[in-house]
Amino acid sequence: EFGPYGFEVLGISVDSETRDAHRFVREHKVGFPIVSDPSGLTATFNGVEALPTGFLISPEGAILRTLNPFQTNEVYDIVRAVLVSQATGEF
Repeated sequence: EFGPYGFEVLGISVDSETRDAHRFVREHKVGFPIVSDPSGLTATFNGVEALPTGFLISPEGAILRTLNPFQTNEVYDIVRAVLVSQATGEF
């Protein structure tokens, strides 16, 4: 929905069995790319303590906000706020 504004969603699966991630994607009709990290190093490195956790990352790669637990409605609120601040030059 926010793709035209430069936002992208990427999932990282930490399932040790890729078939578990594939089943989740099928059952929930996930519409964004999912990469696999069965080692869990990405989660460990970024301090993830519970799943699902979300991150809002700037185009430069800086983590702007951590969402734990990840909630879709919270993401919409944050993205809308970022778009408004960009439009007004306050970001």
